[in-house]
Amino acid sequence: MAQDIHLLSAVWDNKTDRIAQLLEDGANPNCIGSTEGATPLLLAVQEQHMNLITMLVEAGADISMGVIRRSGASHDANPTLAFRP
Repeated sequence: MAQDIHLLSAVWDNKTDRIAQLLEDGANPNCIGSTEGATPLLLAVQEQHMNLITMLVEAGADISMGVIRRSGASHDANPTLAFRP
């Protein structure tokens, strides 16, 4: 779980070497950020980090996943899938 948080942060900051190490160490390329509801792949697309998009897809990132939006104030609420344009 901690690796997943570090992966999201490294994608945001475009830290290629750190991302490669985290993925090698078992970070989940399909993890979902708890606040923004985005996967590492979606963050890479949003930030236009083309090198990371390729890296994450090759590591098994699911290209069909959208943003998880949580209804209500609680994260215990049922998430609904919402794709960004």
